[in-house]
Amino acid sequence: MYSRILLPTDGSEEAEQAIEEGVVQARESDAHIHGLYVVDERFHGTHHETTPTDEQDRGERALETIEQQSEAADVPFESHLQRGVPHEEIIRAIDDLDIDLVVMGTHGRTGIARVTSLGSVTGRVVRSARVPVLTVPLGDPRQRPQPDAESPAYQWNHSLCRISRLQALSPHPHGAITGSE
Repeated sequence: MYSRILLPTDGSEEAEQAIEEGVVQARESDAHIHGLYVVDERFHGTHHETTPTDEQDRGERALETIEQQSEAADVPFESHLQRGVPHEEIIRAIDDLDIDLVVMGTHGRTGIARVTSLGSVTGRVVRSARVPVLTVPLGDPRQRPQPDAESPAYQWNHSLCRISRLQALSPHPHGAITGSE
């Protein structure tokens, strides 16, 4: 189903949940994993506690984590450490590496408090990527806010899920359902 999966990481403990899911997807699809860490140089300078060198070290450790999990699952792995704007580098990697699935957490180090929406990097990737992006909710599932079943957004999403399930069950190619069965 997939042959090249991109696992962008920010090195946080929460991101490990997305890594685990990405490794599962790769193993089930017999895919190759590309781990990506982006050193975001926009936020370094006199007012920040970390330097680009600190971030590069953090990135190398984060990529080693993905590599160890990939090797344990017998999944081929390639490491990529880039400098730039994270969402732009992720989109660039999708094109440069001919990625066909991205697996990432719903938010990272800079957005953990925003548990009800996608983080800015993830949101930008979801809106810009030309391939499917599997977002993995991070944190303890028991502590996630429960959806309001009466909200219009929930109702709309629930309807789309029902349609997707019906299409998946369809005997027709691409889930096409015609009126001439």
